[in-house]
Amino acid sequence: TFGTYGQDIADPFTGQRIQSLIYPKNSDLVYLWVGAFWIGAVVGRDTLVSTGTEDFYENQEFWAGDKFSDESYFTYQSIDLNSRYYDEDAHSEEDITCEYYDTLTDPSFVSYDRFDQRPHIPLGIKVTQKTMAWSYDYADDFILFDYQIENIGQERLNNVYMGIWVDGDVWHVSRNGPEGWNDDIVGFLRDHPAPEGGSC
Repeated sequence: TFGTYGQDIADPFTGQRIQSLIYPKNSDLVYLWVGAFWIGAVVGRDTLVSTGTEDFYENQEFWAGDKFSDESYFTYQSIDLNSRYYDEDAHSEEDITCEYYDTLTDPSFVSYDRFDQRPHIPLGIKVTQKTMAWSYDYADDFILFDYQIENIGQERLNNVYMGIWVDGDVWHVSRNGPEGWNDDIVGFLRDHPAPEGGSC
């Protein structure tokens, strides 16, 4: 996944506590609750999907290597000569790379499918994800994501589809608090009425 589910986390480059996708910098305007990589394919006669998370936040089917290890699975690089992560092989001011797999099936970590009540059936996927970001005026309003997908399983994958699922809540921290999803400008839950004078 990427994003913080409304929580703040430590920025690995600055140590500052930050929310998901604040833009412009230091504005307290948050543009993301959480996003996740999804991949689906036909394996034999079965259609299988692996998700980083989904709308009910029950399934996390990608895990970074050995779930029981304290080892960090993130690597950091920077083209900034003053950065502690400076590396001549970096592509941006903030390269962040991680690897994750859909092969964990332990039900304490990977829930049963909510629709067909089957346990998670892995595709046998390894994902290497690299994000790249810059602070230059002409490049400070986007982040590039580079994905390398590898079939490490024994089965052939057919009709493969990949995508990014996004819960794109938008709010201002000082007006709504850190969990501004309950009254954001993306929309309202059908069960909740719009505020007076508002619309759905």
